[in-house]
Amino acid sequence: MQQSGGGGGGGGGGGGGSGSVCSGGESSGAGTGTAAALREQGNALYKAGQYAEALRLYSQAVGAEPRNGALHGNRAACWMMLGKYERAAAREAQKAIALDADTLDAYTLRADALVGMGLAEKAMRLLRDGLQRDPDN
Repeated sequence: MQQSGGGGGGGGGGGGGSGSVCSGGESSGAGTGTAAALREQGNALYKAGQYAEALRLYSQAVGAEPRNGALHGNRAACWMMLGKYERAAAREAQKAIALDADTLDAYTLRADALVGMGLAEKAMRLLRDGLQRDPDN
């Protein structure tokens, strides 16, 4: 997963989080063009601080490409900015890790959500695991 520039700094509306929006991901299947267009529109909304609307578009993109870890990471970032740490950590970031276990971005998103839930020790263990899988990041 690659980070797109200017994804927000963890402020407004969510009380923290990495603020990252992932722009990469493995694409396959017929929904690739649709998912890419929805992702780009979602990225623009995310950068504008419109997290609920960005989440809606990322969710549509996931419908077209359910095995794209970057899209699940984008949804996790939105949920975090909306202050929904459990949803971000338990569903979206974990799904992103399951789909793309060798990229640190999803681990960072989940760790941020765990910190938001008051689970800093668990977040540290998760980050150590992520760094072992992606030591160059």
